[in-house]
Amino acid sequence: MRRFGQAPLLAAVLLVLTDALTGLRAQAADGAGALLAKHRAYVGWEMDDGSIRNLILDGNVAKINADGSRTPIQRVHEIDLRVLYRSTVSGITSRTGSQEGLDLTGFWYRVGGFTIPNIGENRGVIFARRIVFSEALSSLNSQLHGTATIDGVAYDILRGAIDGWKPIDVYVDPASGAIKQFVYDPDGSKPETTMIDAYMTVLTSKRVVSAWHVPGSAYERSYARIVPNGAVTDADLKPPASRTTWTFAGGKPTPIDVQIDKIIVPATVNGVPGRFLLDTGATVAMTTRFAAKAGIKPGQATNFEGTTGVGHGAWSRANFTFGDGSVLRDADVLIGVTLPESEDGLVGFNFLAGAIVDIDMDQARMTIYDPATSQPNEDKAIIMRVDLSNETPRTPIKLGGTLPSTAMLDSGASGMEFVTDDAFFSKVVMDRARSGVFAFQGASGAEGDSRCGTIDEIDIGPVPYTSPSICFAKWPGPGNTVMGFGFLSHFNPTFDYPDAKIVLHVRTR
Repeated sequence: MRRFGQAPLLAAVLLVLTDALTGLRAQAADGAGALLAKHRAYVGWEMDDGSIRNLILDGNVAKINADGSRTPIQRVHEIDLRVLYRSTVSGITSRTGSQEGLDLTGFWYRVGGFTIPNIGENRGVIFARRIVFSEALSSLNSQLHGTATIDGVAYDILRGAIDGWKPIDVYVDPASGAIKQFVYDPDGSKPETTMIDAYMTVLTSKRVVSAWHVPGSAYERSYARIVPNGAVTDADLKPPASRTTWTFAGGKPTPIDVQIDKIIVPATVNGVPGRFLLDTGATVAMTTRFAAKAGIKPGQATNFEGTTGVGHGAWSRANFTFGDGSVLRDADVLIGVTLPESEDGLVGFNFLAGAIVDIDMDQARMTIYDPATSQPNEDKAIIMRVDLSNETPRTPIKLGGTLPSTAMLDSGASGMEFVTDDAFFSKVVMDRARSGVFAFQGASGAEGDSRCGTIDEIDIGPVPYTSPSICFAKWPGPGNTVMGFGFLSHFNPTFDYPDAKIVLHVRTR
């Protein structure tokens, strides 16, 4: 059986929490201990003191309007069991939604009908919230770390940490004991702040966080109903069964069309053959003309964002049969992308999320494996651990060997090696003798261009990639870089999204 690989860490963390909460309550009531005691008196409970064993929370995500009013846009249902949790968010007026959680297998996301491990940088702030919301502050072994004034009120700062995680600063009102905010990785390059907006009283005398937001965000999460000590088990924290499913045909290689700037995967929909661009920067999609030919009717209208602008389409569902007989059933599909006449659609996240997909560009063939019974070949390979939370694989890199950036691997960025946002243009030394302008078209149908040249080096994990081509444009967004097909074309990749990694073998041709 495949695992997310975090269970030993979480078991150790829970043991640390339990031991800390047992041992630190007896500390002398001065300094940090006195402030923690003040907070415990304010909320009236602490994790593992037996008074609140779990919480079931229902509420909304609301948009904060200019006049301070709130407009609910999503419903929230959460189950908290000590630090472990499961959150389900669903749209009120749209199909938007998400599921995520932390159980003894690790952090997970439910994206596109599949459950994938969360290995992203946001795990730290999620863990910090679990510590604070579960009233496990004593486990941090905190020390006083100065004071700060917020909205005219002075707060004492507790700084603490748990082994394996970065520090957390907790801002406590010394008069009441209430927490105003907490900051994960306060001295890091990207500190993450969460502000507590309200507490709710449960069980007559116990207070629980009932509203919070991230500064600078236009959204607030609040809970109108909080039920303590409900019927909750470890099983309630596990990801739900996948709606989209695979039937695997046994791992037989089948032909694909490997071109100089793209990979085309053959598949049939309702018996109609099609040609689909392998696009790690997209979901599963098809053109309007192919959808009509295959009898796929558009459903709910939607707007979607491509590299060059916003397009208009609709969501539907479809079954895809691949060359070896493997079938992807009941997959979300976006109808309305703009592609060349020779291409009928895209196979991206929903195609890759529930399988191991091995692409041999040297032999122009693809093999689909069942992740429950198979593992990729990692011998002499580059292993990219990727964050898949936004349905596009992302990994940290350094431009020019020094400038940090978040890179998105986008095999649909045909012909491109690396593209980064304009803000990096003056920070990266580019070989202007080989510079020029590159024109491109996105799936939304709009066109764009960017300045291009070469730089000395890009570091991808421990691997230096020397003299790569790079372009500068607005669309990757601040601090982001797109690794296009020009990068991927140097390798035979194996996409192992169920374990949040991509395995790269250098091509022999």
